[in-house]
Amino acid sequence: MASAWLISTYFKAMVYLYAFTIGIAELFKLKRYEFLVLPSSMLVFGLANLVAPGVTFIIITVVPYWVDWDTTISILLPGILLLVHGFKARVHKIKLRS
Repeated sequence: MASAWLISTYFKAMVYLYAFTIGIAELFKLKRYEFLVLPSSMLVFGLANLVAPGVTFIIITVVPYWVDWDTTISILLPGILLLVHGFKARVHKIKLRS
């Protein structure tokens, strides 16, 4: 169980790092992203140690608010995005009629 958790956490972190690197490359309209991998990795490593200095800090600060965070990110934010998409589709359909 612990090894599955570690492997899944590693892959999730790598996907986030890849998305961050690709996003930065697209933000600055770069043709290649490969040279951003090392600086991005170093930045993420440094910020991880800064944001969460230890397990005790995480237990004291993160755990009490995890339900609120999880609800916001997994239910409210996608719901708002669906509402905005539906509104834009409806406005686009009205513009096509007139």
